[in-house]
Amino acid sequence: MTAYIYCLTDPITNQIRYVGKTVNLRTRYAMHLLEKTNTRKNAWLKSLAKIEARPLMEVLEVFENSDDED
Repeated sequence: MTAYIYCLTDPITNQIRYVGKTVNLRTRYAMHLLEKTNTRKNAWLKSLAKIEARPLMEVLEVFENSDDED
């Protein structure tokens, strides 16, 4: 299984705001935009949505044949 370490970057400041791991980049990106929990990351995403902006997702590292438990 391929796993990805990725970051979400602010499209205005180019500052990395979140780093995560996933096996499906497209689904995980969509999940970030739909999450409703009360976190600093989600407050940031909500502030971007108010100005019709979205975070940039960049792959930092790829792990082939990764055990998702790692």
